[in-house]
Amino acid sequence: MRICVFKEGEIKKVEDYLQKQAKKIEVLVLPFCMFEEINYKSEISGDTDCMRKVAALSNKTKGVVFIGGKYNLYGKEYTSCLTCEEGKILGVSDEIRNLKNKQIKVYKIKNKTYITVVGKDVYDKILIKTLLKYNPNFILFINKENKSPYYSSLITEIATNFPGIIVSLNKNEIMIYKDEKEIAFSKNEILDFLI
Repeated sequence: MRICVFKEGEIKKVEDYLQKQAKKIEVLVLPFCMFEEINYKSEISGDTDCMRKVAALSNKTKGVVFIGGKYNLYGKEYTSCLTCEEGKILGVSDEIRNLKNKQIKVYKIKNKTYITVVGKDVYDKILIKTLLKYNPNFILFINKENKSPYYSSLITEIATNFPGIIVSLNKNEIMIYKDEKEIAFSKNEILDFLI
């Protein structure tokens, strides 16, 4: 599986990078700066120029594309993540901040289970129990900020409970885990990694 993660960059930069690639990218993770703010209704319907471009990217890669963003609710800013596959918008995962009685987004794509955990949901005490319920093949942790000194060790602890692939993206770093071990780490703008 080839995973390409952009920590920063504009859509044009991503398009240019993908155009030069000969091999298929199964998972593409795009950064927050592509959206100022996610408007749930317009984005889910693919109703903006940016979303049309992102849907086209997912169609071109023939893989799964995740796009980080933010939304405002009652004056507070939360993290969001859109998921596309082969030109279709599959859903929006919003930061919940309290997993009890609420469900995280689970996507079944080509016989694999993908889960996105956004923002501060990573710190929820029942997260591991919730994830174990779904037995995911792929987990994406997408968090605009990484202010907590515990963030990296928390992701490592979660990774020891899952034999699948885990990708963690925040504005400071990109980490990839497989089979309970960190296999890639980067503070660069792009991490393109073959597993």
